[in-house]
Amino acid sequence: MERIVVDMQSGEQWTVPLEGAELAAWQAAEEVRVANLDADTRAEWRQRIDDVANAVHGAALPFTHALIEYLQAEAAAAGFRAQGYAGAVPREVAAESDAKGASAQAATDGILAKATALRALNAEVRYVRLNGKAAVNAAIGDAIATTGQLIVDQLRAMIPTD
Repeated sequence: MERIVVDMQSGEQWTVPLEGAELAAWQAAEEVRVANLDADTRAEWRQRIDDVANAVHGAALPFTHALIEYLQAEAAAAGFRAQGYAGAVPREVAAESDAKGASAQAATDGILAKATALRALNAEVRYVRLNGKAAVNAAIGDAIATTGQLIVDQLRAMIPTD
């Protein structure tokens, strides 16, 4: 290792080799500097991963009340299906049936299929988010950004388009 020395009056530069304790001190300081940079980079990528995971959830169910509505519709549809699609049609199922011009059975099956798809999406987003953040934490140097970008891209690919 060398140290660059600059003459402040003339601007002339030259290098001086680092040796012994001075070299060890420089190496220790450099290790701390790199570790701090890596920690900051890891934190930034963990936040990006969370932000994109939230975007996936937001695209699938943009409002909290929509989640509650889907959970209620799912429960009503599951109950209606358990009764063999017989008896009074639950209001949540009737709303879907009327809106789509479908039978109560088709609306029930559609509600349950959508609920299953949303649960699967949620589980996959959670898996990729948590494991992605762990991978970012384990990465060193340039691999932090590469790993983070791979996870972000994987999550972005999950954003529903319909």
